[in-house]
Amino acid sequence: MKRVVSFLLLTLMLLFPAISFAAKWPGTDDITHPKHDANFLSDSSGLDFFDGKLYCVDNGSGRIWVLDVDKDLNISVSDGFFDGRQVAFKNRRSAKGADAEGITVDYKGNVYVSTELDRDNTSVTYNAVLMVNVNSSSEILTAKKEWDLTALLPEVTPNKGLEAIEWVPSGAVKGRLLDKNTGDMFDPDNYPNAISGVFFSGLEANGHIYAFVLNSDGSASLINELDPGLGGIMALEYDNYENALWAIADNGYNNKMTKLSLYDMSSTPIDPPKGLVTSLNTEGFAIADKEYTVNGLRPVFRFTDGVNKNQLSIGYMNCKYVSGHVHEYGKTFFEPTCTNEGYTLFACECGHSYRDNLTPAKGHTADDTKTVTTPTTCTQRGSVVYTCSVCNETYEDALDEGMMVPSHMYDEGTKTEPTCKEAGYTEYTCTVCGDKVLGNFTELGEHKWEIVEISQKETCDTDGQKTYTCSLCGLQKKETIQKTGHSFEDGACSRCGEADPSAIPEKELSFFQRIVEWFKKLFTR
Repeated sequence: MKRVVSFLLLTLMLLFPAISFAAKWPGTDDITHPKHDANFLSDSSGLDFFDGKLYCVDNGSGRIWVLDVDKDLNISVSDGFFDGRQVAFKNRRSAKGADAEGITVDYKGNVYVSTELDRDNTSVTYNAVLMVNVNSSSEILTAKKEWDLTALLPEVTPNKGLEAIEWVPSGAVKGRLLDKNTGDMFDPDNYPNAISGVFFSGLEANGHIYAFVLNSDGSASLINELDPGLGGIMALEYDNYENALWAIADNGYNNKMTKLSLYDMSSTPIDPPKGLVTSLNTEGFAIADKEYTVNGLRPVFRFTDGVNKNQLSIGYMNCKYVSGHVHEYGKTFFEPTCTNEGYTLFACECGHSYRDNLTPAKGHTADDTKTVTTPTTCTQRGSVVYTCSVCNETYEDALDEGMMVPSHMYDEGTKTEPTCKEAGYTEYTCTVCGDKVLGNFTELGEHKWEIVEISQKETCDTDGQKTYTCSLCGLQKKETIQKTGHSFEDGACSRCGEADPSAIPEKELSFFQRIVEWFKKLFTR
């Protein structure tokens, strides 16, 4: 049934792309621009809200602004932050500083900035997290600690790297997020050298979220990778009131967002408020503390990139928090089913609720009937459809589960002797399916050469040539017959009659030379 619903939903999305299947923004549609005296620039990026302060970052200048926000939403610039203060690397010398994209604050007030490159060298990706002390009196905020995450993330082109960073308490993640390093649910005790918390980072190139623990020695460990389904990502925001992580896309993806519950890791796609201009590039997103809730509405801050004014805006989300209210939770137990995990639902009468005490799904229990849909072959295990005796749902599983993966059963093979053209081999045939393979190869055999003709006879001055033909395969080869050279006698070659160039004519011989020559002829006859 779930597969049918998913198929119908996908079909509707393809046929009617203009229709949104996301949830409506849980709040008002109004967007306003508050008064403030901060000298923001035009490359506004990340936001974070902590303890009555709004932290803002500009990636073009690598600057941070800190704003004080009271409960009536009056905004003023903290001392020393009218023009912002530039962030500098700890381990890199850079005149222009970091390309600061995201910003987050931990429970101690430490500020962390994500960067995707060094603005002195914009052609090289450098995904890193910098921890800075905004209470420093220095005009340049040099990182106290620096974590290079480049090698732990997918390789991306410059300006497509870390866009967002968000600190989440370890307790909010413990036992709820799978740790790929251990194969079990995340436990901070497995990382004794880590600074407190889990850092969720957003990669612009693929829109995925990467959960890290950052160690005090500057190293880091990647826990898991999540896909919020946005396609691109610009901001992350943790709401400790609802224990939820928000992922935000920019105008390239219609400023859509996803809300990920850290109780059960379920996600909900959400449309932006109608008052938000989705053609603008909204990169920053921060939710005010729950104590800022008035008449059931909680402020939400946004930061817009690419504009020279009205960079900061305020909207509102619904919130049931009431000042002075103490939650009193009732418990409802939900037993695990074949496909769904069990849990305890804690719900307060104010409407706030959360899940805990998660137990894994039981899995299906097969009855005695099964239908083989794909038989097992020599190379692939077959599949079978079972009917669950508990829920009556049919499901597919591997045939003969638990047995060794099947393989071919070959005979002793048929041997083919080598020839002068082809190597020898043995052909093996599977006795089950008839599959054939060749093996046990041998070297080529030798040719059987026979002289066919002497195409050119050798002479005293020139080489001859004879041709051989293999009687087995017909291949021919030619061989040179060395020239014989002259054999001079009595002033001439005995083979070809050519005159001996070294002989002296008889008429030029002296009387003594003639007698010598006469004796040579006499004794050589």
